[in-house]
Amino acid sequence: MLTKIATAVWSSKRPFLFLAYISLLLTFFSCTTVPKDSILLECNQETHIRHGINFYPQSWNDKTTSVTSHWETLAQGILYTNFSSSQIPLRWHLVAIDLHNPALQILAYPTREQIAEKDSFTGKTTWQFLRDTKATLAVNASPFKAPLTQFLPQRSIVGLFINQGHLISPAISRYSALCFEKQGQLWLPSIISDQTLYPPQTELAFGGFFTILQSGQMQRMPACSLDARTAIGISQDKRYLFILYVEGNNKKESIGLTYEESALILQAAGAWDALQMDGGGSSSLSIRGKSITGKLHRRGANILGFATTFQ
Repeated sequence: MLTKIATAVWSSKRPFLFLAYISLLLTFFSCTTVPKDSILLECNQETHIRHGINFYPQSWNDKTTSVTSHWETLAQGILYTNFSSSQIPLRWHLVAIDLHNPALQILAYPTREQIAEKDSFTGKTTWQFLRDTKATLAVNASPFKAPLTQFLPQRSIVGLFINQGHLISPAISRYSALCFEKQGQLWLPSIISDQTLYPPQTELAFGGFFTILQSGQMQRMPACSLDARTAIGISQDKRYLFILYVEGNNKKESIGLTYEESALILQAAGAWDALQMDGGGSSSLSIRGKSITGKLHRRGANILGFATTFQ
C-alpha cells in the first residue's frame, strides 16, 4: 500500500511533494518506536541510540570488582575518575569524597566579609579559588545574575547560599539545594527539593536548580537537551559526596549530557540523592595539579571546595 502511494506521488512529477511524503513517513516510523506516554524513556532512548556505548561508572567502593584500579587518590578520602571517548565524543569527571574523613575541610566562596555590597560582589573562577586557598578541588555551584557586559566581574547569587552559618542569599522554593550540618567533627549533607526547608542548624548551603535523583529514583525533567553539567549527589548513608562535571561547551570535544544521564552516572557511582547545579558555560571543576577546565573559565558566583589538613 505504501509503495503504491509513493509511486503515485512520484508519477505526479512533483518532486517536492514526493520528498515531503518520504519525510513524513520517516517521522512516523521513528516516532512509533517510543511509547507515547514515556517522556523519560524517549529521552533516554534517544541518547542511548546516539551514544551506543556504556559510559556509566561502577560504584567506587564496589568490593566485588576491580573498579578501584579506575580511581585515583587525590588526597586522603578524595578519589577521582573520568570518562573520555572520541566515538561520541564525550568527557566527564567524577569525584567521590568521604565526609567522615576527620582531615576533610569544606571551603566556600564568598564569605559574608568578602561581599563588598549587599547583593553584588566580584566572582571567581574555580582555578582562582584553588590559587587563593589550599583546596584540593573546587567546583562551581549556584546560578547567578551578572551585568549585561561579561567583562564586569560582579555577580549576584540566585537562590539559597549559607556560609559559616550566615544566610547570604535567600531561598527560592521552586529550586533544590545542597545543605551541610556539622555533627562534632563530621559533615552531614542533605539535598532538599525546596530551598526554604533547609535545616535550622545548616552551616553551609548551596542552591542549585532541580533534584535529578531522589531516594534512588530518577526524576522526570521538562527538557532533554545536551549541555555541560555540574551535578552533586550523596550516598544513602550520607557519608559520601559525589561531584560530577560534564564537559559540553566545545561540542567537537564533548557534546555534554542530559539531566537524566547525569543522574544515572551519579546513581551508578553510589548516589542516592542528587541535584543539578548551574550548568552550561558556568560548569567548572578545577583539581590541583590537573588541567580540566583551565584558567580562562567563567567566573562563578559561589564555589564549593574541599581540602584535607594533610595530603
